[in-house]
Amino acid sequence: MLPLVFSLLGLGGASFTAVLVRYRHVFLLLTFVSLAISFYLNYI
Repeated sequence: MLPLVFSLLGLGGASFTAVLVRYRHVFLLLTFVSLAISFYLNYI
């Protein structure tokens, strides 16, 4: 029973990822901006 639940969650996660793939560039930009801000706040 438990492997069936995990496989359904995996398929649901894959379809959710397919929806978000158009915003990949936005997520990458937000990632690098947050890394730059945290570097600045910690080391400068």
